[in-house]
Amino acid sequence: MIRLGYYPEWPDANKWFNIANCFQNVIHDSSHRWTYSYCVTIAIEWFNYLVLTALLSFLLVLHCVIYKRVNRGCSCRVFKRHRVQILSLSVLMTSILFIKLTLLFNLYSLVLLLVSQFLRFLIWSLTLRNFIRSGMDLMSKPKSKKIMLRILNWSTVSGALFFVGYSISLICQQKINDVDVLSCKSPEFVIQSSLLISICLMFLFMACKTSAQIQSQIQTTKDDATFTAINESRRQAMRNVWFLLIWFLIAAFESFLFSLYVLVFSEPWCYGWKSPPQLRDCIKFVDRTVNLQSWFIPLIWLYWPTKARKKEYRSRRQAID
Repeated sequence: MIRLGYYPEWPDANKWFNIANCFQNVIHDSSHRWTYSYCVTIAIEWFNYLVLTALLSFLLVLHCVIYKRVNRGCSCRVFKRHRVQILSLSVLMTSILFIKLTLLFNLYSLVLLLVSQFLRFLIWSLTLRNFIRSGMDLMSKPKSKKIMLRILNWSTVSGALFFVGYSISLICQQKINDVDVLSCKSPEFVIQSSLLISICLMFLFMACKTSAQIQSQIQTTKDDATFTAINESRRQAMRNVWFLLIWFLIAAFESFLFSLYVLVFSEPWCYGWKSPPQLRDCIKFVDRTVNLQSWFIPLIWLYWPTKARKKEYRSRRQAID
């Protein structure tokens, strides 16, 4: 997550396109701080965001088409579906990061980055809430379900408000004091990843409680043939929750540990690592890929409309009814 913009730049480098600017600086850099490996990793990230935006857009259109066929007509109600909301936010996030890596900005680069990170927080929260609620819908204790959902809702709202307030303070700090608030000595990435870990741990606690209650109900009804489909729906709903939750936790903890290491051990100007520049560029690339791109893989997989998933969804709705 550490930028390279503090290095001296060649005055005649491209002022519009980020990747072209990077390679031109490598060619004309006398201090040897710009590297081809850095530019190549930026180009790979740019291509990854292009592919992710295309895949997520296709998936969003596919769900809208399916909704149109099922309901025999177009309607704005399609945006009330949780998966459509999550996919829309995902397309917006990858599009913003694609634009950020394509064009060169100054203050707007910070705004785009903070907006994309806020969208990531919303996507994680809404996705986990959606799948946990799928498991809660099969619980036999409605009062317990309402309390748990209320806690999740307030936790998400509180985290979102904190993120917005902190982002505004960073923008004002850079605009007024003219300082680089995203340097490797800034705690911004540590704070942001801590917030993600906190919300994931909250969902982890709720997932444990929900799994325990559902498992208790399964044990009670396992000998009743009429509950076979319901119990399988219960198991599948919680499998999806744990699959997403573990992936999100790995991405959040990786981001936190890497950001903390950079904050504590890097020397001024972020050039204090005792390793070749190419290795540092690869490590940064892995960090950005894990915490900004990799978690789209389970999201796309779970929302891809296969026959098995349609059957699973249909059986869950029948179980709820």
